[in-house]
Amino acid sequence: MIKYPPQRSIEKLMRLDKIVKYGKRHSFTIQDVCEVLNVAKNTAEHYIKVLRKENQIYIHKYKRTGGSMTNIYKTGDKPDAIKPSPMTRYEYDRRYKNKLTHARSRVKVTIQRDIAAAWIN
Repeated sequence: MIKYPPQRSIEKLMRLDKIVKYGKRHSFTIQDVCEVLNVAKNTAEHYIKVLRKENQIYIHKYKRTGGSMTNIYKTGDKPDAIKPSPMTRYEYDRRYKNKLTHARSRVKVTIQRDIAAAWIN
């Protein structure tokens, strides 16, 4: 008598296969997996963990998003990218100052003559 795997494991295998196929065309993040498979973030993280354990995907690069790093994955059996070191205090300060100067440059200040106060002279 042949034992078929439960329906859940077949669906899981199909989803894992879908991630691998998606990874052949694009680099992807956990958020992309959530959107493609329409699953929760915890489920997507579990799928990524399973595929990494089987050496089907690897970390292609890291992207700095705000204060944290986001893993960018690709399909294949290559070594993971080297994780960059955290930002130094100087880099944080420089980034903050750049944000301030860009914000100030976008604000247009126009000085208008006050007609009501024009007679005071």
